[in-house]
Amino acid sequence: MPNGKKRSTILIADDNIINIQVLNLALNGEYKVLFASDGEGALDLAARALPDLILLDVNMPGINGFEVCLALKSNPVLCNIPVIFITSLTQEIDEAKGLELGAVDYITKPIVSALVKLRVRNHLDLKRQRDELSRLSSLDGLTGLNNRRTFDERLHHEWRRALRHGVTLSLIMIDIDYFKLYNDTFGHLAGDDCLREVARALKQSLHRAEDFTARYGGEEFVCLLPRIQGKELESMAEKLRRNVEKLRIPHPASQVTPYVTVSLGVASRIPTPTGSPEMLLATADRLLYLSKSLGRNRCSLPPLCAAGSPVTVTGDTPCSSSPLVKRELAATVADLRRHLSTNNVKARLIFARLQERLRELGTENEVHEIGCRLEQLDFTGALSCLDSFSDRVIAIGE
Repeated sequence: MPNGKKRSTILIADDNIINIQVLNLALNGEYKVLFASDGEGALDLAARALPDLILLDVNMPGINGFEVCLALKSNPVLCNIPVIFITSLTQEIDEAKGLELGAVDYITKPIVSALVKLRVRNHLDLKRQRDELSRLSSLDGLTGLNNRRTFDERLHHEWRRALRHGVTLSLIMIDIDYFKLYNDTFGHLAGDDCLREVARALKQSLHRAEDFTARYGGEEFVCLLPRIQGKELESMAEKLRRNVEKLRIPHPASQVTPYVTVSLGVASRIPTPTGSPEMLLATADRLLYLSKSLGRNRCSLPPLCAAGSPVTVTGDTPCSSSPLVKRELAATVADLRRHLSTNNVKARLIFARLQERLRELGTENEVHEIGCRLEQLDFTGALSCLDSFSDRVIAIGE
């Protein structure tokens, strides 16, 4: 093998020791070869070693080759491993069955070493091409981070895993402050450079193998952090914010500092069967909105983390969980009042966000009448109702 090139791993599953010896002699010099003598052993070794290709005998004791192939193709981790059947069967119906189950090829006995080498090499080349295409399709073309589609898949995967193990899953939404003004000032090419620099700083801030960073869209990014909560999560969010600030990318049009900064919304929970990953994402998005409402260049966390201990908003000065809720509701109510008479669509979106937050606090009835007025397009009545009890809504946070 050329220096520095990783050898592909081949798993041979066959109960005949002579077949294993012949295949090993043909492949061992070029590939790393593993062996299993029955179906159960093949599935176990495949799950542990994640081979690049499997040579699978059809007739084995216990679980036969067809059943092993079906199990492999039903496993989301193993389903993309190419399977080549090894068999003395010659009937077309048997070949068709194997191909229908997902096998890529057949090798018939007696084994011809030269033919085995060619077929293995060809299918490994095809797999490498597919893997590279898959990798490229999962990345954002500008920043090199994972893209939105890959994030959506990873979020649901991590949610299911956290639900299965009863552990916390945390998510951080990140938005570059006044990025439109940055583009207006320096142009879109400079904006692209800024996005790449921020993406690099975010990615380099995370060091655990399970941490996941993606470009969510536009100037928004997202970090998915399994098994982290409380003060550790708060510190991680603040680290992300500081590391972008330390880039010192000039931004004279910013209304926060003369440099590029980010605002962050942080959500954390232990998944439940009745919950959904979309709820986690919505909470992070709402808290990102809060960070922007409170002046940007800061992190906003839920009043309580999954374990029930207080979590603060980080930034220039921390605030307690009660003022956090009060200021959040006040900002949302003020935004709703500002758009009620001018933008029906925007008002409905803001109202939905307020309604969701009050539902979490168990006080959704506080704004029920506003919702009725909005449905009737009675903006004057909605404003009147809002004026009459907005103080009560805000008092919920005290």
